Amino acid sequence: MSLAAISLATLTLQPVDLGLGGLLVAATLAMLALQGIGLSREVTLHTLRGLIQVLLLGGVLVAITHLDRWYWVILTLFLMTLLATHRATTGISRPVPFLNLIALASIGTTVFVVVGFFSTLVLHIEPWHSPLHVVPLAGMVLANAMNGFSLFTERFARRIYENQDEVEAKLSLGADIRESIQGPMRDALRTAMLPLGNLLLVIGIIQIPGIMAGQLFAGASPMTSVGFAVLMIEAAVASILISALMAGMLIYPLFFTPALQLKESLN
Repeated sequence: MSLAAISLATLTLQPVDLGLGGLLVAATLAMLALQGIGLSREVTLHTLRGLIQVLLLGGVLVAITHLDRWYWVILTLFLMTLLATHRATTGISRPVPFLNLIALASIGTTVFVVVGFFSTLVLHIEPWHSPLHVVPLAGMVLANAMNGFSLFTERFARRIYENQDEVEAKLSLGADIRESIQGPMRDALRTAMLPLGNLLLVIGIIQIPGIMAGQLFAGASPMTSVGFAVLMIEAAVASILISALMAGMLIYPLFFTPALQLKESLN
């Protein structure tokens, strides 16, 4: 039978299949333990945590789908945003005033703009609060916005004080604040985009995007799966840039006094 004659079919998974998949993970964890490196417990806990979180997500999606109320979807997105905000701020070592509020504003705005744009104007989701579409889209946006905010903020705060002489020199020559921080801002934006940038270098050549693989497993045509992969790349880039730019706009004034002088510290 030729490849063209093979009809697209949806693959199914049973609990026993998932258990068999777990055997390979268990075997690799056992190999890790035998090496005496000491990471087997940590990796096991992270793996179990991820599995539990995915199972809970499935339960939440089933629940809000059956309830079929827009306010449950909004509540779910709000709680996801709060968790993403908390996670985004925990990895930042430099002190930044109002960091939690800035993170909530940056990440929340990103979710509202990107999810709203793609769900209504691109995907034409009906109804607009369909949890099986909006929640996964929001999750992808939140992950990228969270990482973008965290990487940008950490790098920007560090670079401001690493380049203190340069920033103060530009201010003394008559530059305004925005002109004086262009270097740190550019470097922080590059850092925020670095993980996705590295992925985009190999995507479609070495790596098949997760959503594309999922669509193919679900029986979609290759070109349909490509379309969704393109959509997710566009959403990911927009999510990181909006979150990072929002963070920059809200944070940079905190580094300067009313007299347009660089503060010695933000403590």
